[in-house]
Amino acid sequence: MLWRPLELILESWLTVIRKDKIIALPEQHYATQAESPPTQYPWIEDPYSETILDETIDAFTCLVQAIEDRIPNEPTTADKELTVGLVDEDVLRAMHLPHGFAYTFLLRARRPRFQSIAPGLSVPTSSAFATQPFWSHLDDLGPHERFPPILLFLSSHIYTTRKPLTNPQPIGRSATLSAYTASIFSALKTSCHIYSHAPTLYAAFRGISNYYNRAVEIAKHDPECPFGPPFSKTHSYASGLYLSALRNTEDEITLLLPLHVRSDGFARRSDGERVKMESGVYGMGFTPFRGWAEPTLLDVLTHWLGMVENEAWNVNEQGVVGGIEMWKEGDEEGTWEKHTLPMAEY
Repeated sequence: MLWRPLELILESWLTVIRKDKIIALPEQHYATQAESPPTQYPWIEDPYSETILDETIDAFTCLVQAIEDRIPNEPTTADKELTVGLVDEDVLRAMHLPHGFAYTFLLRARRPRFQSIAPGLSVPTSSAFATQPFWSHLDDLGPHERFPPILLFLSSHIYTTRKPLTNPQPIGRSATLSAYTASIFSALKTSCHIYSHAPTLYAAFRGISNYYNRAVEIAKHDPECPFGPPFSKTHSYASGLYLSALRNTEDEITLLLPLHVRSDGFARRSDGERVKMESGVYGMGFTPFRGWAEPTLLDVLTHWLGMVENEAWNVNEQGVVGGIEMWKEGDEEGTWEKHTLPMAEY
């Protein structure tokens, strides 16, 4: 299915525009700006949209409601005293969290009456949220980073990367040749994968180019660290679900799991490629219309709602039952598919 019907392409573009993810700048915008217009001018991708923010908050509310409806002896909705806000605004101000997607979501999301929002993952309290692993790097952000990775749903386990060797041993010629051959084969396989999923030839070339640019950036830092410099200098921090904001977006997430949840090697991204379970679960990969993409918080909350409603996850007084070890199901032969997000429509 190399060339997709024009109708599908137009439908995808209309969806993006309706959600205000792609906006058109007014003609006079760059007349008063020092920088030159982007190549797609007047169209630009917004870091987030109010439409998607509202949908994300609604999805979180539905998830909380679905869990509370299944808690034994839980009061009915009419008898509940509902609290809005996951984190106190004074805490967000003291942290100098920029106003945007994360700030607004944390203030407007309804606080659950339970602790566990997913297996082994807890809803933050104001005191816990204020202790962010990467917030000391707030002044070290690169030009494309809007804020450090934000730990949103917490785990009590630690995510650990391998520290780079200070005195690496010389590699033999045969081993070097073997590694070089393997990297060439992997690059060709990825290129064919992108080509076969792209809607047009131009999109295929753009996707391959973006892939190699991304690979070069990854090669500049510790490949075991999902966030890159300056955050790759830290090799041990809390696992859990992070708002990553490493591109021109504010609602994309990274789910980090401790190493012991890796199981049989069946974990897949949405595009069908295998991933490392501890940092690749819920990965999106190459999408037909957006190129490389990461999952959004809306994607994950919608998926979690389905897991609760379909009774794939059980519920007790504390919320979703089970520890972090339950995520091993995402790496096992009979259960990995239910832990894979559907491919994005846009």
